[in-house]
Amino acid sequence: MFLLVPNLLNYLLTRGIFPLYLKKKNIFHAALILQFQIVEIFLCREIKMQKYFTFIFLFLFLLRNTANAETIEEFLLKFHNNPSLIMDRLPSTLEEGNISPRGFIFENEKLLKEKIQYSNQIRKKLMPAFSTAEENSDKPERIIEPSMVLKNIIDMDKNGLINIELPTSPWSDSYWPIHKGLIGIRYSDLNFPNTKDWITNYNYFLNYPTSNIINSRKINNLSPAEKYDYIMGDYNFTLTKYSWRQGEYYQKKYGMVPKWVGICHGWAAAAHMLIPYPNKSQIVKAVNGTSVTLYPQDVKALQSMLWANAPPAARFAGKRCTITNPMKSKNGRIIDSSCFDVNPATWHIAIVNQMGIHKRSFVIDSTYDLQVWNFPLYSFNYRYFNPQTLSVSTNPYTAIIPIEKFKVDKFSEFRSKDTKYIIGIYMDTTYVKEIQPSQQLNRKNVTKTVRYVYDLELDENKNIIGGEWYSNAHPDFIWTFYSEAQAKAKEDENLINNSWKKDAPIPSSWTTYAKSASARGIPLYSFITQLIDEQN
Repeated sequence: MFLLVPNLLNYLLTRGIFPLYLKKKNIFHAALILQFQIVEIFLCREIKMQKYFTFIFLFLFLLRNTANAETIEEFLLKFHNNPSLIMDRLPSTLEEGNISPRGFIFENEKLLKEKIQYSNQIRKKLMPAFSTAEENSDKPERIIEPSMVLKNIIDMDKNGLINIELPTSPWSDSYWPIHKGLIGIRYSDLNFPNTKDWITNYNYFLNYPTSNIINSRKINNLSPAEKYDYIMGDYNFTLTKYSWRQGEYYQKKYGMVPKWVGICHGWAAAAHMLIPYPNKSQIVKAVNGTSVTLYPQDVKALQSMLWANAPPAARFAGKRCTITNPMKSKNGRIIDSSCFDVNPATWHIAIVNQMGIHKRSFVIDSTYDLQVWNFPLYSFNYRYFNPQTLSVSTNPYTAIIPIEKFKVDKFSEFRSKDTKYIIGIYMDTTYVKEIQPSQQLNRKNVTKTVRYVYDLELDENKNIIGGEWYSNAHPDFIWTFYSEAQAKAKEDENLINNSWKKDAPIPSSWTTYAKSASARGIPLYSFITQLIDEQN
């Protein structure tokens, strides 16, 4: 019976299963070696059965991963065979060297409408000082630090700006979901419900009041918001109540709290600006002299809340798409200009200049992709493809074609009249992901890589002037702040000359200011920055 296994492998080889993967020589080679080892097992009878099953598991694992992998050539062929279908596909992910498809844009119209509304609320908060005309701007200069902007695709290549990793990574944090009470979640409490239902979580909070936990000497089990309120002498727990009240709003309006709603825009803002946080626990004395332990995760939570609710003026590119199902062309391309952006030209110029030249991150927001939404960028690398022949290249000259020779163009009616050349781009973009809150110290940042495919329109000098996405699930809003920007509450202005040293209790004079800012969901910058300064 066991001899059926090598026979099965021979069947797979001779019936054309493995030849499909001849391009992936490492997998094919591994499969051949595996076949010979299995044969050796039964001929020599010297290897234990345990090892045999290990080989079988390895073989199936390799086969599965190879079957799911997708080359850029395969993607482009699928795109040209059925563009309207592929345009609604989510960006593929890159894991362990394999690019894997990820499914399609979700079709729940109600959920998408809610997400668009919430996304636009966040964008209004990020850019309150900008007019509608400025807001509807899709220009890379809105992101890049003031300087000369490099727009020539050849010069980008010559300057080695095709493969960039930032010197310092933005940090991972929770997106502090509203259904768990934002930063009101007691993540150190092992009995806190492991549920995505806001009512269940809120009832637990009500049934185990903050005062009971403090009286039972379990202060370290409190949430970041509760610790902050207690330290500040705010026994009405204003910031904590604010955190839970946000879920109440959604529960009453929709009968549930969407799982993706949180303050990822606050975390992404602080993280991509490389705002520091302590790398070890700190003991802080509350107004009443009680010692409270703040874990690095607690400080990250306060930073995220501060930047979510008191952000400085943002630099951004992109428009507000308020349409749930925007009109599309026959090939699946979104026609409404407010929902199409950011243009691939804006995206490419912004990421190459901001990350490649200025070594600064920025944040991406993709309305149509729940998995890529307000996350800080860490690295990118891109290669070229000839949009007519679909052949890939590391040389831009072999991938650039005159516009009149682009006979298979699916978006010819949308091209700029100034376009002289077209070049294809596939870019693997790595962003920093969210993590679950924990007391753990020295946590590693978690990243994810997705692939964006698009082409760029070039003028006669090879300068980038436009382009077309090959998927509707692309970054449609990108943003950052000026390099010296800092989130602060207006109450912080009253504390400039009212210093506090971490080894002393919080001054009672701070309580009033803390309560005032907490009513708007803002922790005091003066408190948070002192935690950082004391450690450094």
